[in-house]
Order: sequence, then structure tokens, then C-alpha cells
Amino acid sequence: MPEQTQTPAAETKPQAQTLTIRIPKVNAQVAVLGLLALVTVFQTAQLYALKGKAGGVSVKPAAAAAPAASGNSGSNAALPEMVGGC
Repeated sequence: MPEQTQTPAAETKPQAQTLTIRIPKVNAQVAVLGLLALVTVFQTAQLYALKGKAGGVSVKPAAAAAPAASGNSGSNAALPEMVGGC
């Protein structure tokens, strides 16, 4: 039987303690979705700012144009007359 030599604990070299930090690779889909979320939040903030500015402005509706006096009456008074035919 071959002899096994054991080294005493005092003679063994301690292994260096290293800290390994693993940084995961950025997935393209996650990056694109994050960018879309960022743009959506930015646009929402802009819309709320525009809504706040538009709240103080009053707008009057334009007066309806009077129909032409061509003898037409009713709901089709503004339609052009047909010319020609078959």
C-alpha cells in the first residue's frame, strides 16, 4: 500500500477570497420595452401639461353659414345640384 502523505493544516496555503459579481446581459426586448415605457411616461406628462394650459382658454363655436337661396329647402339645401344625367 502506498503511503499517503498529509500536509499539516499550518502548511496549506489559504485560498484567496474573491467576490464575483455577475451582471446579467441586457435583453434587447427588455431594453425596448423600457424605452417605450419611458417615452409613454414622458408623453403623458406633456399631455397633462397641455391639458392644464388649455383649461383656461375659452373657445366660441363658429356661426353656421347661411344656406344659399337657390330654392332648396330642408336637409339637402347645402348639397350641389346634379347637372346632366343619363
